[in-house]
Amino acid sequence: MESKDLFRHYEFEPGDVLEKARHFVRQVGYEVINPEPVGFVVPDIHGERDTSDKRCEILGIVLENMDDAEVVTAFARLQALKAVKGEDADYSLIMPPVNEYLLIEFLEKNQGWRYLALRDLNIMWWLLNPEEKNVWCIVGAPRDDLFLSYFTLEKVSFDQVVGMKIMRQSLLDEEDF
Repeated sequence: MESKDLFRHYEFEPGDVLEKARHFVRQVGYEVINPEPVGFVVPDIHGERDTSDKRCEILGIVLENMDDAEVVTAFARLQALKAVKGEDADYSLIMPPVNEYLLIEFLEKNQGWRYLALRDLNIMWWLLNPEEKNVWCIVGAPRDDLFLSYFTLEKVSFDQVVGMKIMRQSLLDEEDF
């Protein structure tokens, strides 16, 4: 148990995750625009790109660490952005890599309601390592498929593992009744 607490998250210089996230969005082919208020929330990242048949948009909130209250607040901010902008854009929480035990604990708490809410809202959760220039989409999937070829390990989905664990626990709980 003690080993779980040794590593919480990578620590980078303030602004590194935001800077590299903007670089990543540009690398995918988006124009990063100056974030302006969307309703009551100003996203940390706002990118747009045009395809032959539609306009793609990404809005992101960046956190520097894994603090439960801050993560919940960030997801509430993303939900508020989505309430104003609608279903056509992509939305993501972007953080440095964190301890997988913390992620699983966060997502599985209270029969996985946080995980299920993220899935229902179609909000992504990215882990970005500025030093290694890796971005993992651990929960959710983008509407713009172009992102898929830029994510690290796009064929392995963390949220499939968590989703299966939550579903298995729900089935076991139902059998107990």
